[in-house]
Parts: sequence; structure tokens; C-alpha cells
Amino acid sequence: MYLARKGGKHRIILATLFGVLGYWMRQDHLGAIAGLAFLAMEPIEGPTDGWKGYWQRFKLRWKRLVVYWVGGIISVLLVCFRNWWLGGEFFITQIKHPNFDTTLSSPFPGSFYIILTGNTWPTFPNIAGFIVTIGTFIGLLAIVWRQKALVNFPLSIGVILFGLLLPYVFIWNWVYEPRFSIHLLPLALLSWAILLNNLFEGFKFPLKLQSREYK
Repeated sequence: MYLARKGGKHRIILATLFGVLGYWMRQDHLGAIAGLAFLAMEPIEGPTDGWKGYWQRFKLRWKRLVVYWVGGIISVLLVCFRNWWLGGEFFITQIKHPNFDTTLSSPFPGSFYIILTGNTWPTFPNIAGFIVTIGTFIGLLAIVWRQKALVNFPLSIGVILFGLLLPYVFIWNWVYEPRFSIHLLPLALLSWAILLNNLFEGFKFPLKLQSREYK
């Protein structure tokens, strides 16, 4: 999808096929997979600009997003049809699936703590948990605050992060905790890298290396 910002129908088709396969492998990634479409809205060159710039590019490239999203919607409907055909429920999974069990407590915000820190509340997060949490916050903050080091932050990264976290408002992420943090880790590290690059882009070391002449 990132390469598709330059055009090319084959890139859109490949991205759509991989998106479908990604959803069928991990249904809780649906929000992130849908958010990947915004990679096609990134500028080909120059600054990212704010939401206004993305809206201008959307008016030129909206067909790429439609193709990608329509393919995603069809993949969801196929899963629902499969479940109806075999189990009689036209839904993405079993309605009584344990991940939807809210009898003990609401998934939010406990499920967020699990995915951000890799631990259950109230276990204190380790250094990896802090890195993931802060990196995620950086990406989400860039959606609404476009100042200083975040002025040139890709909005698509924040949208993908938002889409990745959204399902956990409604579902529990059971099993061993770090399993649901591993797909958040690369995006969090990417947010760190972009922020640090923007901070130190114009930085110059005060010490100058002087060449020595040897006879």
C-alpha cells in the first residue's frame, strides 16, 4: 500500500490479497489491516502535512482505498457465510466465544493494559512494556497534535495503531499476554524511530573532526 501511493494496479491487488490473508489468520487485526490503506495517502515526496494535505491526496487516490476496502469487506462476509454454513451463525466468529465474555468484567481498559505492557494489571511493566506503550502513544498523539517533532509524522502510522487497538475495546485478549503485544512492537519502534529522526534531523555535533597531516 505504501508503494501504491505512486500508482500501479498490481500493487493494490497484491496488498488486497495479503490483507485478506492477514485477516483470515488473525481476525483481531482487522482494524490495523483496514488502517493500512492510509499508507497510500502518504506523500510521494516532501512533508506529510496535516489532515488537510491527506484530504487533498485522498480526493486524488480514493479509488485505491475503495478497491482495498471492498476486498476486505468481501473477506469478512466470506467468513460470516462460512460460519453460517457450518454453524448457523452469520457472524465473524461464535457469538459465545470466550473472547467476548464480559460476565466477569469489561475488556476495556484491562485488555489495553495487556497489549501495551505485555502484563496483566497490576503487574508493573518492564522496559519493553514502557517502550511499546510510549511508542504507541507517540503514534496516536500524532493524529491530533501536529506540532514540533510530530509535524512531519506519518498520519497513517497513527491510524494503523488506532485500528489495531480498537478491537480490544470489545474483546478480551486471553492466552499468554505478550502474544498480543508482538504485532504492536514493530509499529511502536517505528514511531520511536520517526520521532527521533525528526528531533535530530537538523542537529549538528559541536565538535569538529580535524584532519591531521603526517609527514
